[in-house]
Amino acid sequence: MKHLNLIWFLASLASAGEPSVQSFTLDEHSVRVIPVSRTRVTTFCFPSAPQAISGSNLTADGRTPGTIQFDFKPGSFFFTVRALAPGAVANLNVLWNRRVYVFELTESNVPVLSVLLEPPVIRTVAPSAVTVSPTRLLGLLQMAKAQAALAAHHPSALQGVTSIKPKRICDYGDFLIHVEQVFRFDEEDTLVFRLRLENRSNAPIRYRAGSFVLRVGDRLFSQSISDASGLLSPNTDQPVWFAVTGLPDGSRHELSLNNDFIVLVSRESIP
Repeated sequence: MKHLNLIWFLASLASAGEPSVQSFTLDEHSVRVIPVSRTRVTTFCFPSAPQAISGSNLTADGRTPGTIQFDFKPGSFFFTVRALAPGAVANLNVLWNRRVYVFELTESNVPVLSVLLEPPVIRTVAPSAVTVSPTRLLGLLQMAKAQAALAAHHPSALQGVTSIKPKRICDYGDFLIHVEQVFRFDEEDTLVFRLRLENRSNAPIRYRAGSFVLRVGDRLFSQSISDASGLLSPNTDQPVWFAVTGLPDGSRHELSLNNDFIVLVSRESIP
């Protein structure tokens, strides 16, 4: 109710003269230019409390350097700004709902007294076809292999990437497939598997390096790329990587990491 009362008060104040009220939908991809006054404050009203405010040529107390003063109390859904000098210009970056919205403030004799901000419009889009190039698939494998280093030094590179360590073993007698880690790259609708193949026999085992298949329930998903040698020496193990991407018709499989994964591979006889 306080929010509505404040909006009504600002709108009625603006309608009495040349200063105006602006209302628009938040857009993180555009810069809004807002004229502000030296003698009146401009109030920004967000849908809920912003997390932070920053910018250039801003001052919170009027004593530190800055040409535009702002007043923001953490936890409040609104804040005010006012120009301190003729021709004052400043940029204002507002962090709200994990997005940054940019405003340019300019001193004017015809200011905007109230900026009423609405949440972005969320549009539901049907899942699109998955098209991932071989080069991109190779890049996903490399990212999965370097996950630890990226998480430590470049965590932003892993945005949209999740992983689990299921420690599942697929037992085929003399041949074991250890599912050690699974990564999901959501944008590419791709699961990348880190496996360890173990030969428990006294003879070499040959397998087709391009034949990895993922089974989830009664559904089978063929690999989109793999990194495997195709040969296991007696009583040894080796790391192997493979990925599955989308469905054969180009639509998304949307496989969750919570599935019970079973990995299959075709073995070949050794002459």
